[in-house]
Amino acid sequence: SAKKLKTLDLLSAEQISSAQAERLWARLGDSYIRRFSPTEMAWQAKHIIPCLDDPNPLVVATRNFPERGGTGVIVYAADRPNLFATIARQLDQLRLDIVDARILTMADGFALDTFIVLRADGKIINDDLQRSAICDAIQKALGASQLQPKPSARRQDRQTNAFRFPAVIDFKPGRTPATRRLILTTSDQPGLIATVAIILANHYVSILAARINTYGERVQDQFTITLPNLDDAATDELLATLHTELAAALDPGADQPAAPITMDQQF
Repeated sequence: SAKKLKTLDLLSAEQISSAQAERLWARLGDSYIRRFSPTEMAWQAKHIIPCLDDPNPLVVATRNFPERGGTGVIVYAADRPNLFATIARQLDQLRLDIVDARILTMADGFALDTFIVLRADGKIINDDLQRSAICDAIQKALGASQLQPKPSARRQDRQTNAFRFPAVIDFKPGRTPATRRLILTTSDQPGLIATVAIILANHYVSILAARINTYGERVQDQFTITLPNLDDAATDELLATLHTELAAALDPGADQPAAPITMDQQF
């Protein structure tokens, strides 16, 4: 395809052959080519290809993408429970807002999670040291033997809380009996993706894909999720529990003081 040819042209400058690139793309699947630009694909390949034969890789890299309006973050690693939730929580802990997240889980047991993030003030991260700190923080978090991310501690200020509206949470059938589409419409708020990911992970629900759309102060996030192997009654009970917990976490509640932010905690 034209997209592949453009990507291969970019990779030639990195001394990466077409055979190496095609091997990576075969593992990632056809949907990967549709979801990323040649610039993104070349950047990702540059970092992932040297680790393709590593049985336990951990690739974390960042780069600015002005054309996408933010800073890109990629994580390539062996898939395991709470992987996406841990990364999202770590980005939230750094006071970064996730404006796009894409999850690719490969048949051979590896995962590629990609993000576009912004600083809390809505700006791109231009400082090399700050981008390096993102990589260090994610690598440290994923170095744990078990991934158990904690809920977000970030809070909105009272003025912003006054304009929030109730979350609309809808579960729709997926392509298979074990999958569902979670469609979440709510006010934009700090730590949103991390909060959702942690609640799902706590109930052994895996995220296969995520799409984030922001419309001013309102967001509509769509997640493709895989449910545990349960009978119909237990599945209905699980979905009801998820609905209750998501609504409680995302809807306005009692006023709570904002968590203190120190200069070394934010970008």
